[in-house]
Amino acid sequence: MARRKPIKKKRKSTSGCLPTTIILTILVILSLAATFYFLFLRPWPGLTPPMATRSHSTTYSSSAKKTPTIPLPPAPPKPLTTPQTMPVKKAAETPQPEPAAGTTRPRVAIIIDDIGNTRSVAEEIIAIDLPLSFSIIPHTAHAIHLAGLINSRSKDLLIHIPMEASETQKSSAPGMLLLSMTKETLINTIHHDLDTPYRVIGVNNHMGSKFSQDSNAMRVFLKEIKARDLFFIDSLTTANSTGYSVARDLGIKTAKRDIFLDNDQNPTQILVQIGRLIKLAQRHGSAIGIGHPYPTTLAALRSAATRLSQDVVMVPVHELVN
Repeated sequence: MARRKPIKKKRKSTSGCLPTTIILTILVILSLAATFYFLFLRPWPGLTPPMATRSHSTTYSSSAKKTPTIPLPPAPPKPLTTPQTMPVKKAAETPQPEPAAGTTRPRVAIIIDDIGNTRSVAEEIIAIDLPLSFSIIPHTAHAIHLAGLINSRSKDLLIHIPMEASETQKSSAPGMLLLSMTKETLINTIHHDLDTPYRVIGVNNHMGSKFSQDSNAMRVFLKEIKARDLFFIDSLTTANSTGYSVARDLGIKTAKRDIFLDNDQNPTQILVQIGRLIKLAQRHGSAIGIGHPYPTTLAALRSAATRLSQDVVMVPVHELVN
């Protein structure tokens, strides 16, 4: 009986296990990836990844469309001086504020009448460093010389027109206006008085306690003054003078004398009158005084110069006419 050949066992092929191994490997990788994602990449509720706080605008490419923005106003410039370095005493160096409207200092004008008869005292008064005004009697010996001196110092110069005085004050002077004159003679005399080689800006009356009371005569006189564009100061040699009121009626710039400084030529009394003039100006805003070229008036003006400059504003008389 023949021997049977031994049956060889067939080895199982490993090629059939290969797909299973690959699948398991992929699953392991996916599991690891999922685990990594859940642990490190997945956003957790309530938590914001650190990079999320960055503005999205920083990730825009240069070609991305940008939203237009309104430019902010520039920051104000830094002060040149910080509060810590500002001078402590700056306020003390600042000038005092100007007086409020209606509180300007009172003004005073002083006219020196009767210029022309004497020379030396008149020259000294003209030289005083105050804005005094001067009134020259026409046709007097030193009128032209003194008028030139006054003009050279740019001080106000008036003509002191002689006018007829009352019976108790009888006096005469070249070029005096008289009520007995005809209108033609009166006008000719006025022209003769006003036709001077020096520069004048106004007139006032010399004496005239009788003539100035006559409004008709004053009207004739003042019309000639207006024709030459001069102003008129009523010296008020009488309380009944019509000069100021007629001048206003005619539309002439005018003013009135407030105080005679030297009717009493005692130096002390002249200083008293100057004090009264200052008080009048302080009460009413302005005042006009009239003095004469007397030695005592010269001394008083020199003595009172500082007070006049401190207590009031000294002005030429043309500043007080209206």
